Amino acid sequence: MTPLLRGFGALLIVAAAVGYAFSNIARERKKLDTLDAWIELISYLRLQIDCYLMPLDRILKTADKELLARLGAKGNEIPALLLSRTLPLLDTESGKELGAFLSSLGGAYRTEELKSCDYHLARLRAHREKLAGTLPSRIRMSVTLTVCAATASVILLW
Repeated sequence: MTPLLRGFGALLIVAAAVGYAFSNIARERKKLDTLDAWIELISYLRLQIDCYLMPLDRILKTADKELLARLGAKGNEIPALLLSRTLPLLDTESGKELGAFLSSLGGAYRTEELKSCDYHLARLRAHREKLAGTLPSRIRMSVTLTVCAATASVILLW
């Protein structure tokens, strides 16, 4: 009976580790998707600032609802609230860059706003490319570490 319980316990530990690895994979992909959504939103804001002279809240009302939903928006929210909601899904560099962009948004003339949008878009796109390039290795590392930790736990508890 004891070997059967040990085997069942080992199976539970490995299953929990595999589940955790899959949740890490989903979280890593969600980070990239959230950054993509922010880049799309800033591109949309830049286009609207360039074409129309509207306040930020009216620009957001005309934004794609699906895009705002990817950022976790509930109704018409200010971008700072969207940032605070998506900050756990972003890495530190992306969060700082978006915070800097949002703090400068709406406080300058049209040409300065466009330059600010272009500058932050370029930095975010470069950072996104770096994150996308390292995504497979981060996924492999996450899976390897969790499965190895589970295997080591099974061996130590056996």
